[in-house]
Amino acid sequence: MEKCQPVTGDMIEVHKTDVHPLPAFEVDESSTVGNVEVNDCIDDELRLDQDKPEYNRLVCLNAGDQLTIACQRALVAVRSGHEDAARAYKGRGFFPGLFHCKMTDIHGLLETHFGKPHAGNCNPGGLAYHNKCLDRLPIILSSLPPFSTAWDLVMVSLYSRVLHCLLLVSGKAPLDEYLETVTSWDVLHSHAVMIYQCYANADFVQEMRERRISEEMK
Repeated sequence: MEKCQPVTGDMIEVHKTDVHPLPAFEVDESSTVGNVEVNDCIDDELRLDQDKPEYNRLVCLNAGDQLTIACQRALVAVRSGHEDAARAYKGRGFFPGLFHCKMTDIHGLLETHFGKPHAGNCNPGGLAYHNKCLDRLPIILSSLPPFSTAWDLVMVSLYSRVLHCLLLVSGKAPLDEYLETVTSWDVLHSHAVMIYQCYANADFVQEMRERRISEEMK
């Protein structure tokens, strides 16, 4: 399985990153001023002195939610040209926190693939239908459930789709038959490649969309 993993020349060598846990600070970070206090508290805790020349040789990546990023960028805009490089945050880069990206992804999937739960012809490929088949509490898009609930529904739906595609490319009926007849790693890997090429290839999907353009224009 290790030999079948994707390969890239951009990989960094295996190494251990130093971690510096920070304590909880009694700071209101919902405001621009509060974000200044947060940055100062972190610098103090890590013993980083903005007055020292080596401070400007550091690159600081600030991750957070959209409000945090907006406040941090507002600080850069206000201080640019009025403060030195360190206090103007010239060496800082801003990006959404990975967990915030994950939440946004799940929210987007629910919006685009949920379907119409109360329609008479409910889409069997929609997440609303899958949620009903799993006999779980109804989900309302205007009042989303906890992240873990939505994440679990998306992943269960994904696993079931992959297993269904596995049966399609192998020509087997139940999974039990597949388990009894397929005992080679090479065969399993070939089926995984077929699943990607037939059912998860973005280029193939784009070609199918282009064929429909003329009909949609009519």
